[in-house]
Amino acid sequence: MVQARRNSALVTALALGLAGLSATPSAASSAAAPAVSTQTISVRVPTLPGSPVSFTTSDGWTLSAQYRPAEHGKLTLVLVPGVGERRDVWSDLAHALARAGYGVLTLDLRGQGGSTMGPDGKTASWRQFSDVRDGNDFLAMGNDVAAAAVYLSSVAGVSVSSIGFVGNGLGATLAVRYAAVHPEIPLTALLSPTLNGENVPIISALRAYGSRPILIAYSLSDRRVANAAPLIFAVAKLSAGAANATLVTTHLPADYLFDRSVSDRILNWIETAPQAAQAAAVAASTAAATGQIQISTPSAAAPPAAFPAPSL
Repeated sequence: MVQARRNSALVTALALGLAGLSATPSAASSAAAPAVSTQTISVRVPTLPGSPVSFTTSDGWTLSAQYRPAEHGKLTLVLVPGVGERRDVWSDLAHALARAGYGVLTLDLRGQGGSTMGPDGKTASWRQFSDVRDGNDFLAMGNDVAAAAVYLSSVAGVSVSSIGFVGNGLGATLAVRYAAVHPEIPLTALLSPTLNGENVPIISALRAYGSRPILIAYSLSDRRVANAAPLIFAVAKLSAGAANATLVTTHLPADYLFDRSVSDRILNWIETAPQAAQAAAVAASTAAATGQIQISTPSAAAPPAAFPAPSL
């Protein structure tokens, strides 16, 4: 009995002690707690103009894209990403083009972004692709560019002569390779082009491109691209003519596509290049007709001796 009373008293004392602890803060707990930052960190989520569309390539890949129709009389630009890039890499340029009334088709190349369903219905990634000469999966991405043009012309009702291309990295090579065999394409912009990335050559396509506006843009901080770009521009200038070839350089990092100032420069070129090319052609034709100059096409079109022409 005595032991029970002692236990009861002990429990009561403990209870009172705990109550006192909760009611009377200690010196440590009464110190001011560090302020919790309420600063909001905003994360930019890239968006694209237009609505989602899909189409199938000639070799069976299902491609995911986003399409925004052009306003009357405006070109439609197909924006082709590089290896491993999603189509939303074009967010700034795509919105700038849309605001100016241009049509925009941004696509995910096979194995990238939303375009991962192969011909067999199974999921595949570009990381599994091979760049061997026979069976180069990256070279086959040219079918993706062709499928985009077919979609625009046959489904969206856009004339081929109103379709231009802007490509980045391998996308630049794929774009100019398509344009080289489709002379009705009015202009092509090549961003960060390489000579033979993923074993897909660009020089032969540039030689075949002919007298149309072409833009080469690259970052001087990207040493790999900067080493090859001057040669690429020189060949493009020989093929398209000095009046049609434009060079844009920047000291921004290699991911300069995300910079709005670069998008503005590309947009300005798209808006002015066709008129400038037409004016140059008219001036040359007038001068030739009046006997002021003599045009010598073969020498102007001769390819550089250092590069034997590979097949497209």
